[in-house]
Amino acid sequence: MCERIEGRYRQGIKRRGSPYGKKKPSKLGLRSNPGGGYIIETEEDREILRAYNREKYHHMTPEQRLLRREYNRIYAEIRRRRAGIPQRNFRNRRTVVDEEGYELVSVYPIARWIRENYGTNGGVGKLAREIHMEDRQIRRIAEEEINRVKLSTVDAILVLSSQGGNPALLFHLYPSLYE
Repeated sequence: MCERIEGRYRQGIKRRGSPYGKKKPSKLGLRSNPGGGYIIETEEDREILRAYNREKYHHMTPEQRLLRREYNRIYAEIRRRRAGIPQRNFRNRRTVVDEEGYELVSVYPIARWIRENYGTNGGVGKLAREIHMEDRQIRRIAEEEINRVKLSTVDAILVLSSQGGNPALLFHLYPSLYE
């Protein structure tokens, strides 16, 4: 350990800077937790933190998003092990693609329509509230994180949204369905 750090420890100072001085206010206006993070007291605080995290996520590169999703997947698996939940077995796993009755279409036409009519920031949340879907699902479609989407989802977006409301839009976006 270097002499400077040893000197700080001898004086009882654990970290650099002025540990007993007044701390800067957080950039979000929320109270900081001494252990790290923020103290969420009201639903408004929760919304402020969610908006901040969404904004951080949107400024990430696709590689950073991929790494973050991988990290979260591994961390969730660790938390499940600690909670005593047995490891999941995916040998007989069935996906939506395997089930009959689902027709999957390309995500690109509907993603372009969402971006043109609702933008990518606050508009996606507005669309999700209008059609009673999770904003995460709509955001994944708008940002083309997935390649295919269920036809029923596209239909719901076009029929229930305030910008759509016209079933004929499905024909304009996906003319190959009517051939």
